[in-house]
Amino acid sequence: MFAIKKVKYKNLIILETLNLPKIFDIESFSLSIGLSTTILYLLSKQTQRYYTSKEIPKKRGGTRQLDIPSFSLKLVQKWIKVNILDKISISDCSMGFRVGSGYGIRQNAEFHRFNSYILKIDLQDFFHNIHREKVFFFYYSLGYNKLVSNILSNICTYNDVLPQGAVTSPSLSNLICRKMDSRLEGVSSKRGIVYTRYADDLIFSCNDEILLRKTQKMIYDIIKDEGFKVNNKKVKFMGPATRKSITGLLIVDSKVIVPRELKRKVRAMIHYIICTSDYSKLDVVKGYISYISSIEKNYLARIKKYINEMTQKEQYKVFDDIVEEFNRNKILGCNEMKFIPFEACNTDIDCVGTSYEELYVGERIDFFLKHNIGSRLSTVGIKYEQSDAAVTNSVDIDDIFK
Repeated sequence: MFAIKKVKYKNLIILETLNLPKIFDIESFSLSIGLSTTILYLLSKQTQRYYTSKEIPKKRGGTRQLDIPSFSLKLVQKWIKVNILDKISISDCSMGFRVGSGYGIRQNAEFHRFNSYILKIDLQDFFHNIHREKVFFFYYSLGYNKLVSNILSNICTYNDVLPQGAVTSPSLSNLICRKMDSRLEGVSSKRGIVYTRYADDLIFSCNDEILLRKTQKMIYDIIKDEGFKVNNKKVKFMGPATRKSITGLLIVDSKVIVPRELKRKVRAMIHYIICTSDYSKLDVVKGYISYISSIEKNYLARIKKYINEMTQKEQYKVFDDIVEEFNRNKILGCNEMKFIPFEACNTDIDCVGTSYEELYVGERIDFFLKHNIGSRLSTVGIKYEQSDAAVTNSVDIDDIFK
């Protein structure tokens, strides 16, 4: 009788060329990662026990399911990402989920800023259309045997698809899309069309409207052939007379900028923080400022100027809690705010017979009521008896900071 030889590796040459971990069973995996075979077996065979699912709201209505791995599963996924996935090259057309100055949201838009016509295509249920089978064959193509490919696939998928929330999902999506990116880039480059992809957003641009529209069917055929679906509701064709928006950024006069609405939102956040002396959301504000500054290089100087001008106004400097909290938190290292008493105010006011104290305290009360936080006036030393009368044009705090 002939003995069936166990395959240690599908292709050792590929593994060694890519400098990937030499794993051929659960024991060798355990030695490589430093976790017990029992933990790895449970994470691979009973994956559903190690995820927590929750619904998060989308910006334009509806919800999105987020599947959050447990600490132990996240730890293993992180090891797979660093030791396997990060070592494999990704298509240059892919702009998302990677580091480097040549990639990211801004660079994605930069590639298209000089073209007059832009076709934007959104892939429906992007992660959930990448099934376990594709993940298995991806690992198998790296040289791992079927057993290891199955173990790795089980750890990286949930309910037979890539989960949105897993550490490995962004990298795997880019790697599995390499073939589609290559085909779309080939079709585009032959016709003088620029192609980039940021996660599930596919962008095509050129200066020939008819050519771009004619190529659209071919693009759809490739997307379908690769197992993805086009979200027809989000397909957009933009021409010279259209406001050009790519992954949340605008192209205006061949320059990539952040929408004015977002910059207004940041100023509203800063205004709210200073007026209420509530700095609990300061990290959110800093995050927005950092993001905008990465797109527009002169934005940081402009927002610091806005803050410095705001802190020179009497209506804020007369309240000791505003001055104290502003100086304690030091937003972006701006100038220190100086406290002044009401008697020292000298700004011209139009309200005859109204003192500075009545005017500025009244304005602050109105601000708190408008933002539905009148109950917090006592915390800043202002006595106010809340009435049952409704405040018109009220603003919800969550709408400012979401």
